[in-house]
Amino acid sequence: MCYITLGLCSHLISHLFSTIHTPSHHLGLFRHKNVVHFTCCSCCWRDFSSCARIRSVRQYRRPNISRLATILGPIRPTQSPNRCQESITFDSGDLTCNKGGAVGNGETATVAAGQSVTWTMNTWPADHKGPVTVYMANCGDSCDNFDGSGNKWSKLSSEGLIDAGSFYWASDKLISQGNSWTQTIPSNIMPGNYLMRLEILALHSAGSPQFYPSCTQLKVTGGGDGAPGESELVSIPGVYKSGDPALFGSIWEQPQSWPQVGPNVAAFVNGGSAPAPAPAPAPTTSDPEPSSSKPAPSSTYSEPESYPSPTKGPLPTTPVATTKTKVCRIKRSQKNHFAKREYLRGWGKRRL
Repeated sequence: MCYITLGLCSHLISHLFSTIHTPSHHLGLFRHKNVVHFTCCSCCWRDFSSCARIRSVRQYRRPNISRLATILGPIRPTQSPNRCQESITFDSGDLTCNKGGAVGNGETATVAAGQSVTWTMNTWPADHKGPVTVYMANCGDSCDNFDGSGNKWSKLSSEGLIDAGSFYWASDKLISQGNSWTQTIPSNIMPGNYLMRLEILALHSAGSPQFYPSCTQLKVTGGGDGAPGESELVSIPGVYKSGDPALFGSIWEQPQSWPQVGPNVAAFVNGGSAPAPAPAPAPTTSDPEPSSSKPAPSSTYSEPESYPSPTKGPLPTTPVATTKTKVCRIKRSQKNHFAKREYLRGWGKRRL
């Protein structure tokens, strides 16, 4: 979206928070009871004709949760005051903290662990339906020069399709809450400097997800030792992939559910423990591991290494059947023939 003039912007801020009586020392951050309010987008709209001359009418309809640098407070500056907001793609370097938000502006809001933080914008288009996600990254000693690169981000919360029957999305919830979104700082979080990132994802254009991120510098006090595990940290950009159905699916096909956008919420947020690191792979050896299970029978015949020795014992009592062969009969007949011939010879001699 586009920006209006600084003078009108200041007027909008004072009007928007007329019921909050304790403003902080800088514009853009207000305290009221246990909630810290950031005006993330109280001055993001030009009048229709002015913006139409800068960009197209369609470009004008795109929302913006960026802020003018002169009234940012702890919210990082993005782009220039007289430029329309362009949506950001999933693999753009600007996905981290929006355009121009790579470095801080020298201001940090102090928030106690367990306290809530609320971002408020002047409006949000009802047709820009999609999830709302909050990430957080530990800056170390200071967030001013922390650009958010690398595996530093963990997820605090995420809401997507809340009710499929009424087609009610997190963006609709944001509108119903007065165009605002509230995030509670985990009560057990480790104190320190953090960059908190609000991400609104518009899915109204199937196949072309539009990201609208905003980063806020915080100094968290109190808390405990809660921190994300190494496996829960992601990089932005890098956390989203091409073809991800949560980003590139069509919301206009009446889905009954919608895939989760990005990683799971860090375990410490809900009081859990960070997942243990994956164990190192065991070293491989040349000797095979002994197995207690019997080997499966082989379907092929293998020659035994040795044959069993014969054992002494009684012979079998069952007679062995013999087969008379023609050769044996021939031998017996010849024997009888010779015997008969010899007998006749002898009988003849006796007769002579």
